[in-house]
This record gives sequence, structure tokens and C-alpha cells, in this order.
Amino acid sequence: NRDKTRALQATHELRMAVEVGEIKEHRIKSNVSDLHEKLQQDISDAERSYMSRKMVTAQSTQQAAADCRVQYTRVRDFFENIHMSRLESLSRQHRRALKLQAINHRLRSTD
Repeated sequence: NRDKTRALQATHELRMAVEVGEIKEHRIKSNVSDLHEKLQQDISDAERSYMSRKMVTAQSTQQAAADCRVQYTRVRDFFENIHMSRLESLSRQHRRALKLQAINHRLRSTD
């Protein structure tokens, strides 16, 4: 009778140990699943962050290029104005020199 009771108790303990093992296995699997979901979420967050920084960099680059084009246009216009004023000044000097040369020729009666 004691042997049967011990055997029944041993099978009961064995069954309980198996159930505890199954519960632990389920808990570990759910923890691994949660870790996997957290890892996927972290990866997704990192990808979003990277894309956001990439967009900011692209926008900054576009803005810098636009600013450079505006600055280039302003510099080109500035130097073009200097060039045109210098051409006008040289043209006036040339006309004045021609007039003075004509006056000299008339005064000296030469061609």
C-alpha cells in the first residue's frame, strides 16, 4: 500500500514537474517573443530615425545649393556691373582722347 502511494506520489510529482516545465517553457517563449517584438520595434525606430536624419540632410543640402546659386547670381551681377562701368569709363576716356587728338591736329594743321 505504501509502495502504491509512493508510486502515485512520484507520478503526481513527475506530472507536476512536467507541467511546471511546460509553464516555464511557455514563459520563456513569450519572453523571447516579447524580446523579438521589442527588437523589431527598436530596428523600426532606428530605421525611421535614419530616414528622418537623411531627409534633414537632403533638405539642408538643397537649401545650401539654393543659397549658393543666389550668392553666385549676386556676385555675377556685381562683377558684371563693375565690368560695364569700367567699359563706360574706358569708352569715355577713348572719346575724350580722340577729341583731344582732333583738336591737336586742327591746331597743328595736320591730318
